Amino acid sequence: ILCGKSTMMQTMVYELIHKFTPDIVNIYCIDFSNKMLSVFEEAPHIGGIIYEGEYDKISKFFNMIMRILEERKQILKGVNYKQYIQTKNGDLPAIIVFVDNYGAFKEKTEEAYEEDMIRLAKEGVSMGIYIVLSGAGFGMTEISNRIAESIQRVLCLELKDKYEYADYLHDMRIDVLPESNVKGRGLAKYGDRILEYQTLLPFRAANNYVMQERIKTICQEMSSVWTGEKARKIPEIPENPVWTQFREAYEYKQMLSSKDYVAVGYDERNAEIYGIPLKQIYCYMVCGMNRTGKTNFMRVFIQSVLEKQSKVCIIDSPKQEFKMYLQENVEYLTDDKEMFEFFGKKLAPVFKERNVVKRELIEAEKDEDEIYLVQSEQTPVFIFISDLKWFFETLYNSELEMKGFIENLLEKGRLHNIYFVGELSLSDVSELQGYRGFNLFSEYHQGIHFGGKVVDNRMLSYDYMSYTEQSQGEKAGVGLLPDVLTENETSRIIVPLARK
Repeated sequence: ILCGKSTMMQTMVYELIHKFTPDIVNIYCIDFSNKMLSVFEEAPHIGGIIYEGEYDKISKFFNMIMRILEERKQILKGVNYKQYIQTKNGDLPAIIVFVDNYGAFKEKTEEAYEEDMIRLAKEGVSMGIYIVLSGAGFGMTEISNRIAESIQRVLCLELKDKYEYADYLHDMRIDVLPESNVKGRGLAKYGDRILEYQTLLPFRAANNYVMQERIKTICQEMSSVWTGEKARKIPEIPENPVWTQFREAYEYKQMLSSKDYVAVGYDERNAEIYGIPLKQIYCYMVCGMNRTGKTNFMRVFIQSVLEKQSKVCIIDSPKQEFKMYLQENVEYLTDDKEMFEFFGKKLAPVFKERNVVKRELIEAEKDEDEIYLVQSEQTPVFIFISDLKWFFETLYNSELEMKGFIENLLEKGRLHNIYFVGELSLSDVSELQGYRGFNLFSEYHQGIHFGGKVVDNRMLSYDYMSYTEQSQGEKAGVGLLPDVLTENETSRIIVPLARK
């Protein structure tokens, strides 16, 4: 804790980024003072700097840091951070949260994050999360006593008298006072002794402006040469999100290595990456009217699974909207003959083999979670259908006999780590309801809706929304999740443009 000016905070951050690499230390700054920490924005160690007025970003930061705290509890499993690092060779970076002018931060946010700060102060150290606060002292309007109880180190710059030093340093034996009117001069407790110290500037410079510009240049140089993982960024939805930005997000990379989720967009609620939970889906409908973002969503979905260890089949209509994904590791089908060949010779053996395992697990009285856990060890198979109307018309009008197998697959293929994803225009629903295959597909009530006016969508349920909300339109690219797939209050996602 720093009782004094933010110059000391700048020196501390500067020292940290010089002494440690971004894979060892991640830094987050809340700057409610004079923006002296803004010079570090481009350093690869910096996960984000938040200024007064950026209240939405503050909310997203605390949502993220509290989630990290819970994640680390699962990772550390009872051992403390120091023990873990000594054992695991430092694969978990320390996180340091700087809050400059804590009193102003607390006042401007109406103490909305006081409980989170208290929890970080109490639990953070053992999880490798540290806080550094600056303020005018302890008290209701500054750093609360509940936080102060967990403060392990206090550095004081010039105060009014020895009694204030004694109060903040928790020691009545103040035998020395710092020389007055010297910038950066103060007292600190070192072991059992109270010593006078002098704060350093990052380096010698002609004036403050020259020093700030030099720090910015150093941070830019660090960022340009660092090739490893940078600090996890505070979640933020770009104004015009695109695939290249999306796939660089920390959560996207986490989901890329996960067998349980496919990242497809930003959660509008907290700006974190939203991933479709594979355990919950089988036949997934991408619904809406024309020009609402359905096709773009399908492309993002395809691009995301192509980066995972997956088998991908694309069944494309004559419009050939997904022809750009024609490549060696993708089954690309455009007519009934190719579909017959794929379903009969390639998918049927996979389905039969996995169905044997499923039956054995059911006979062993395993529940769905346990069945999914076993089947998810197999390579996932994703079948993307660019136009469900064209697909079912082709299927039922073909002279090749394959509709029986597909109907059986749609009816009984859940929990085989095989997934169907189909694009559907709501204007086609009435024509499709005569096909048994489509009815089997839609009966899962799984998917996403684009364009708003979900009141017109009879296949997905939006009971959590009022009738007024269900009747409202929505701009292109905003997907609404149905009741069965809303997870952790996620209901609206923003989909990036699929272009690279």
